[in-house]
Amino acid sequence: MIIEERADLIDQFVNCSNAFDDTVNLSREILLFRPSQESWSIIEIIMHCADVDTANYHRYRWGIAKPGTVVPSIDGSWAMKLNYQESEISAAINMIKAIRLFMSNHLKQIINDDWTKYIYTFPNGKSLNLEEALQLYINHTIEHRESIDKNIRLFSEAEYQE
Repeated sequence: MIIEERADLIDQFVNCSNAFDDTVNLSREILLFRPSQESWSIIEIIMHCADVDTANYHRYRWGIAKPGTVVPSIDGSWAMKLNYQESEISAAINMIKAIRLFMSNHLKQIINDDWTKYIYTFPNGKSLNLEEALQLYINHTIEHRESIDKNIRLFSEAEYQE
């Protein structure tokens, strides 16, 4: 990957931190709505993203400081055990923005390095280098934004049918 491609990835990564800004204006009813029992609410999605961004901050730093380090993963139990439904989304969104800004400043400092040598490994044995990880961080946000949009749409449809 050339430097310009990395710079573009960094920009996309930072811009994704704005993906949830509009949710602070949603009613509590919409934020808590679950389209099905298996689905997450908007609050749960945002809190999950905040936890993942926090974990990713530590993961990428381990990959740089000690390449190959096994890092923890996050599973679905976090949403229930950490009571995401009662969380403050504006604080979570601000945390996502701060983490991504801090990370982007550091990534710009190491943009000329060989990012493929910065690797971390999950307990299941899957490894990611920094280039792959950054794309994964971007995709993760995009996928969850799509889930939020789906929740909003399904809430509107359910409310309309009542």
